[in-house]
Amino acid sequence: MPSPFDLSGHVAIVTGANTGIGQGIALALARAGADVALVGRTAATDTADATRAMGRRAHQVLDRIPAGRWGTPADIGGVAVFLASPATDCVHGHVLAVDGGWLAR
Repeated sequence: MPSPFDLSGHVAIVTGANTGIGQGIALALARAGADVALVGRTAATDTADATRAMGRRAHQVLDRIPAGRWGTPADIGGVAVFLASPATDCVHGHVLAVDGGWLAR
């Protein structure tokens, strides 16, 4: 009888996978055979490395951001200063994505 916890062929998305409970859950799912998509406010590199060492696939959202990093408050602040300046007097109804190039991929 197969194990009820055999997750081979399944993919799990784990938020907060960089530390603590999220990291523990991601590693437990990988041990059970799942491939994992790791999401966290900071890079989940240690979790990804440990998952790959178990022979499972680990995908980090950060790997898919063209800028190669998460946005910072300074990134948003710079845009806010720009939008509050006279340089945008004729800018109306435009959505300015501050997402490291995510939408442009």
